[in-house]
Formats: sequence, C-alpha cells, structure tokens
Amino acid sequence: MTYQPQGISQYQFAKTRFVFDDSIFPFFGLRHYGPGNPDTLRLLYQVRKPVTDYASKHGKKVVMIYDIEQMQVPDAVSRKGVAEIAKVAETSPGFATTIVIVPNPLLRGVVTALAWMGVTALTSASSTQDAIRQGSRLLNDDSIEVDQYYQLPEWDDKREIINIKPSDVVWTVDDVFKVV
Repeated sequence: MTYQPQGISQYQFAKTRFVFDDSIFPFFGLRHYGPGNPDTLRLLYQVRKPVTDYASKHGKKVVMIYDIEQMQVPDAVSRKGVAEIAKVAETSPGFATTIVIVPNPLLRGVVTALAWMGVTALTSASSTQDAIRQGSRLLNDDSIEVDQYYQLPEWDDKREIINIKPSDVVWTVDDVFKVV
C-alpha cells in the first residue's frame, strides 16, 4: 500500500493527545497535548514513520514541526528515556530534523537538555512560520510553498479521534531502519 498524505489526524493515547498534519509535505506538523515520556514518543515515531518512509523512497527528507506548548514538562527519568529513543530515531531514512516550537521557557529547557544528551537533529523556533523558514533553508529547496499564514491545527473534539491502546504502540528502535 502506498502512503498518501491524510491531512489532519488526531491520536489519543492514555492522557496524551497528538494532532498530526501531513498536508504540508515535506513538512509535517505535530501538536502535543499532555505528558511527554518514552511511551508517547514511541507513538509519535510510529505515526511519523509512513511519512519518512515515503520521503526516503522518493529521495527526499522531511522536517517535523513539533509544537510542545501544551505538553507537560517531563521529569528527569522521562527526559533520559526520550533522549535515548530520539537519538536512534533521528537517523531514520527520509528524516531531516525536528524543529520544536517552544514559547515556554521551561520547555525550552527540555529541548536544551535533549541536545546536551546527544539528540542532534533537533532545533527550536519561536513560531510555526519561523520553523517553516528554517526547514526550507535546511532542505535547500526554494520551490517549497507553504501558506505564509499556515498554523498547526488545534485539537478538535468534533474531528475523528484515533484512540491508541498501549498494545497498539509497536514502534521499536529496529523499525527506524525498515522502509516498507
């Protein structure tokens, strides 16, 4: 089955919610609500994988624009687990970088801590527009056209919600290198 952009999708996993938008390829947006921990990061990479696989098959790279303003600040143990997973996942074929939108100073500290822990495919931006500008420069592609007023979608209870159980999260470190 060939991947096709789905537009906006919403995922709920325990107390965590993600709004995922792949309609702006070679970017994809993710807005994170709730806890940030290794389990929610595994779900994030599972949702991201079809996009990076698609990019890899077509000789392209994608940039994830990740809004963590509504994410709960992870504790030290969770940050360490997140960093270990992110270091492996950043080597995924078809993936360029994550640009994290971090208006909150506490969350900026989390991004800095992850960089100290060796996560190199990670940078920050002050807004969605700043992230798109940075990503376009990184991809070195002047043909990328994204509406200058584009904003990551918010959670909407009227939109379909894909509920994920812990047993549904099957992403493993080995999956990073499997392009189907």
